[in-house]
Amino acid sequence: MPISNPSDASPLIAIHKADRDAHHLGEIELTVPHFQSVTVTGDFQLQKENLNDNNTATDARANGINQYVEVKFYLPVLIKQYRHFGEVAMNGTGRWKIQYFDGEWHDWETGMLIRTTADWSAWIEPAAGVKLCSRVRLVCTAVDTAVPQSRIMELEIKY
Repeated sequence: MPISNPSDASPLIAIHKADRDAHHLGEIELTVPHFQSVTVTGDFQLQKENLNDNNTATDARANGINQYVEVKFYLPVLIKQYRHFGEVAMNGTGRWKIQYFDGEWHDWETGMLIRTTADWSAWIEPAAGVKLCSRVRLVCTAVDTAVPQSRIMELEIKY
């Protein structure tokens, strides 16, 4: 992919260096720029691509239980913590979970409350601990009753 702005190259170079080093060491510690560089898939109702676009002014929306957004990494990565940015239109009745894939899907964090404020949560380290995985996904486990939709402005996962 051609880069027209030299400042756009820095995160890509860092990702390449991390991937190169991990190839030799066997494990990559996921960074936020790496998480944001990966295209998402899934069946969210609207705008799933906004989940990791580094823009807290755009949301991703689920309107049904078990709708998800998935991030697939080029190589397996280590994940340790996450944070999420809220949406003021929510009333807090919705819930999420984060799953990781290591050959099969496992819950990493469950019972995540929908944030009702337009700000970041603290960095959260799930009780399940550090995981090596090739994919993660955010799954709607309860639809917020305010709209009714579950909205998230941004999710960040890193080591």
